[in-house]
Amino acid sequence: MPTVLLTSPVLLRRSRERGSILLVAMLMAAAIALVLGSYLKLSSNALKVAHRTFFSRDANNLAEAGLEEAIYRLNLMAAGTAAATAWSGWTLIGTNATYTLPSFNRNQNAVGVVKVYVAGYDGSVTTPTVYSQAVVTPFDGSPPVVKTLTISLEGSGSTTGLGLVVLNTAELADNTFANSFNSNPSNSPTGPWLTYSSSIATTDLAAGILAGTMTFGSSAKIYGNLYLGAGVTAPASSKYTGTLTTNYNATYPLPTYPTTASVSKYYSVGSSLASTLPVSGHVPASDGRYYYFCSGETIKNISITAGKHVTIVGSGGSKLEDGITVPSSSSCYIYTDGTIRLDGSGFSNSSWAGALRVYTSTTSNCQIDGVSKTVACFYAPNAYLELKGDSGGDFTGGLVVKKLKASNSFDYHYDKALSNAVSSANLEVTYSFTNQWVVGSAYAVQGSFKIKNNSSASITNWVLSFDWPSGIYYDWDGVLASHVGNQYVITNESYNGTIASGAEVTFGLLATATAQNIYPTALSAVTGSSTNTLWAPSGSGTGGSAVYSVTNALELQGAADRATVAGLTGNFLR
Repeated sequence: MPTVLLTSPVLLRRSRERGSILLVAMLMAAAIALVLGSYLKLSSNALKVAHRTFFSRDANNLAEAGLEEAIYRLNLMAAGTAAATAWSGWTLIGTNATYTLPSFNRNQNAVGVVKVYVAGYDGSVTTPTVYSQAVVTPFDGSPPVVKTLTISLEGSGSTTGLGLVVLNTAELADNTFANSFNSNPSNSPTGPWLTYSSSIATTDLAAGILAGTMTFGSSAKIYGNLYLGAGVTAPASSKYTGTLTTNYNATYPLPTYPTTASVSKYYSVGSSLASTLPVSGHVPASDGRYYYFCSGETIKNISITAGKHVTIVGSGGSKLEDGITVPSSSSCYIYTDGTIRLDGSGFSNSSWAGALRVYTSTTSNCQIDGVSKTVACFYAPNAYLELKGDSGGDFTGGLVVKKLKASNSFDYHYDKALSNAVSSANLEVTYSFTNQWVVGSAYAVQGSFKIKNNSSASITNWVLSFDWPSGIYYDWDGVLASHVGNQYVITNESYNGTIASGAEVTFGLLATATAQNIYPTALSAVTGSSTNTLWAPSGSGTGGSAVYSVTNALELQGAADRATVAGLTGNFLR
């Protein structure tokens, strides 16, 4: 058998083929390893991204849980729970509260931690702010996921509608109660006005005591809702029939008094007010009211003429005492800086509480003593008012005082028509003489009225009233609603009842007159849909409420936001 040498061409060729196959196999194995490595890396990264996305959403849910925990505590306190009880377990520092919820064990062995910070937890601010930060630490050692949410809150309560306002300390003796009624359920600008009786009494008075203390006699009671300022201890639940709102916060400034510069016609009388107002021959200002300015006067024993509307502005310590008489078709507004003391005949108001309004800036004591019935509105936010009398008494209307003391059997009835009533403050009425001519022994007159809306919002359903000494036999662009004596009341037509802000409507008439150049008097216009009120037991501000609502929500992101929130919360949140 022949011998085959290793160096033969055949063997060399086969050896080279095997080497090539091995090299290709190695290259293919390397490529597969590279692909598999890249796939594994991609899968790992995708898994991490999926985890972080999941944990990000989870952190958001945890942060929302922190917000809900804070809102729950706020609503507990707003519903009447004491702050120490409502915020039990929280750390309270000044007006701020902090809390760290127990750790959460999340999916994939991740751990969630939630910290909550509340600025103004005690109702000291009108819009408390809540910060909630959730930190979820993944199982794989990657950086924590941080979500920080913040919301601003506002109580749904309103300062409008308070029928009894005491700014600092109220004392109701035995057999004293406060309730409400509506003297004008039809909300007609011209009445008629109902007299208070137990048959029309309601139990929805809103009474506010904003500071100090509140003391009830054994049988004293508020028939309605109670609004208490921060620090005012709530009475037993048997002392009121409605809801309790705590941490109520409002201000009640005096209104702007009329001045000689702010009215078109006035009379300065020094310390000598006439016993009957208006004085014969005097003419009203453009708003239909007669203005009298006095100084150092004791305002008492004054009768308002039927169908007339008078405003008295007192300065120099002008006091108010008994004897103000207001007929059913009249009104009297008194602005003064002196005390109020009724201890005899009191007031005789045949109209409703809104027809006799008294404003005083005095800081001295005021008193109603031995007067069986008072129908009026008193706005004295700096004064102490005592309601007293051996046989008790009734105050019907509206009260805003600094301090209040009601003796045995002295009852208070808030007239809800004061909140529902309409205002003439933003409607300007002018009359224009057009023409006149002789008709037999008398005269015929043509004239027009212009009603301008000076408010910032549209109004609807206007009502115009005025006095005319003779008869009106034709009118247009208005409806004659009533005619009593010399007083005429005109309401809008269906097509001109709405007056936009700054706009105006006109109403024309043909009338008779006994002399030339006769003009209407006591011009007044009101609207049945104005948001303004005749009386001002409303002030401004906000307070605790049975429900808090979110007014602003925001997620804080990035290092800059986190640094800001850390500064705001004293580094409690990172």
